[in-house]
Amino acid sequence: MNNPLSKLALNLAISTGGDPFKTTGAICLFYVMFSVLESTIEKLIFNEAFAHALDPVFVVMFIFYTYYCIDVCAIWKRQGCKFVNERAEENE
Repeated sequence: MNNPLSKLALNLAISTGGDPFKTTGAICLFYVMFSVLESTIEKLIFNEAFAHALDPVFVVMFIFYTYYCIDVCAIWKRQGCKFVNERAEENE
C-alpha cells in the first residue's frame, strides 16, 4: 500500500467507517466534481463543453476504483485497527 491510490482508498475506508454505501456515495461525488471540473476547463479553453471519446474511460476508471475502495473497506472492517497500524508502519 505504498501508492497514493491505495492510501486514498484506506483513508476513505477509515473516514466512512468501512461502510460501502458511504464509500460509493463519496466516489460518486468525486466523479460529479471531476465532470464539473472537466467541463469547466473545456469551457474556459474552447468556449464550449463537448463530449469526447475518453468519457467512457473515465467512467470505467471510477467504477473500478469504487470496487477497489469497497474491497479495502471489507478488509478494514475484517481486520480493524490492526490493518491500519500495519499499513501505517509500512508507509514510514
